[in-house]
Amino acid sequence: MPLPKSDLSDKIFSKLHIGLELLTIIPYIFHKIKPFKAVRILSPFNVCLRRFFAAFPVFLTNLWEYAKMIPQIKNERLLFMAEFWDIYDEERHKTGKLHKRGLPLAEGEYHLVIHVWVRNSNGDFLITRRSPGKNLFPGKWECTGGSALVGEDSEAAALRETLEETGIDHTKSIRRCVLSFRKKNWFGDIWLFQADFPSDKIHLQAEETVDFMWAEKRQILDFVKNGDFCPYDYIEHFFTLI
Repeated sequence: MPLPKSDLSDKIFSKLHIGLELLTIIPYIFHKIKPFKAVRILSPFNVCLRRFFAAFPVFLTNLWEYAKMIPQIKNERLLFMAEFWDIYDEERHKTGKLHKRGLPLAEGEYHLVIHVWVRNSNGDFLITRRSPGKNLFPGKWECTGGSALVGEDSEAAALRETLEETGIDHTKSIRRCVLSFRKKNWFGDIWLFQADFPSDKIHLQAEETVDFMWAEKRQILDFVKNGDFCPYDYIEHFFTLI
């Protein structure tokens, strides 16, 4: 995703301008140099050489200033790419505050989390396996899920997460929110999407998941019992509602 235009970007390009101007000396030299005309070569070449040595210190100075900007560029990119959530109160009303992912939530602050269970016409559910490099529940099977981003409602977050994690666009799929609850610092919405599509259309999100399968309800419950599934405490209740 490209960085937004900023004053920092303008400064960078202005610093590089002198370097680009310096490159115009080269075609000037070759344009002026002609075979067997040594007398005509000497004067243009000296002019170019003087221009080069006059501009080169300035170019190095600006290049050094550009190098010093690299930490600022990294910070700006990280800020732009950071994930922010809407903050809710205990009644699930937006407070107007934003929260950056990775920082602790204050007492009485909540964010919205969605889980999406995709079921086909055979009654099987699409589940994915978390990357072994994940900090939380590495290598466990799961349904699609994640936190709602700033400005998203529950349904928009569910559609985005399924597209990001499985590559499937569910805007035309039959869907409904089956279950909602409140935890210590988050609200949970559990969605059911009904859809049929070939497995070769599934594209897993890099560094997030490493495998997928269509699983029956009984198989998922066995995974839960054996500790191979993320420990969602609502699964059995959810299955009774669908």
